[in-house]
Amino acid sequence: MSGGVHRILQLCKRHAFVMPVFKSEGSGAVLDFFKFGPSGELLKHNVRHEWFLSNVVNTDHSVFPYWGGGQSTGNITEDFSEHYRYMKDMSSGQLPFGLAEMRAKVDRCGVAEDTGDGRYFTPSHHTILRSCAFVRPIDSSQAFYQWQKRRKMWWRKFSASPGRFSVTDVQSVEEGQRAEICAEFPWGSQNVECVTLRGSAPFDKLDNACRQIFETWESSTGPCTTELSMSVPCSRSFFSALPSCEVDLVDALSLFTFQARDGRKKVTPHVIESWTTLECAVFTFLCDSHDEVQLSDVPKEVMRFHRKLAPYKLAFSASSSCEFKLCTL
Repeated sequence: MSGGVHRILQLCKRHAFVMPVFKSEGSGAVLDFFKFGPSGELLKHNVRHEWFLSNVVNTDHSVFPYWGGGQSTGNITEDFSEHYRYMKDMSSGQLPFGLAEMRAKVDRCGVAEDTGDGRYFTPSHHTILRSCAFVRPIDSSQAFYQWQKRRKMWWRKFSASPGRFSVTDVQSVEEGQRAEICAEFPWGSQNVECVTLRGSAPFDKLDNACRQIFETWESSTGPCTTELSMSVPCSRSFFSALPSCEVDLVDALSLFTFQARDGRKKVTPHVIESWTTLECAVFTFLCDSHDEVQLSDVPKEVMRFHRKLAPYKLAFSASSSCEFKLCTL
């Protein structure tokens, strides 16, 4: 552990923010969870609230929040299928729309050999903050870069040193195109959020032949077409006993569930996903707030929080009507 992180943890413990709790894992120890004190609980609440405002309330399109129960499968078509049908209906099937998820997660396998400062940003017990936007394929690239900028500005907005946050170059990964938001600290760079353009990849494993069968096109000059309206479970386990041909039909219906409108045309939306954890965000702002000032030629450690994140709010009431005294105060 570097001296900087050690001093921050000591200050956090002294002021009842957080205290790391480790567990034995093999020949070493891994960070199991953060134990939050009164100040830490208030800070955590404020961070979660601001994330919610940015990703759900203050958006240009409809975003529907939900709390994800249980472990995530990592598959959007399984995690979001039930909620997707609802928000597609609420949006009249028109893109774009989005979904914001909060989910408690436990990573069963820790890395005991990791003794660096980065482990304090990735406790085993954490709360996922994930936001997914379903956009028109033609708009996905532009929306991806706009989202990178928006998420970077969110981190900078609440930072005591906005310049420490930056976006990496876009890299090709298994999930699609990914950019990471990083924070520069004296002990090194730390990844705090990932923004990924997944395109239509989450839906590609669904049956392509059946996709063509169930796609419908609306034409202003041709005859009217009838849209299918079905409510079909998307879980394959429920249909595991069915013949393969019927399972393919289920795949097709699952795909149809995720289709939406692009004007007068049915399309499969492209997905943009941003992902961080509440514990990572809280510890990032704790590290960002740490500062050392000189008071009467004596160094003193302080924590400078943005007013919307600060756990405690203070105000002064001045009864004097003298403008000079008020300005002096």
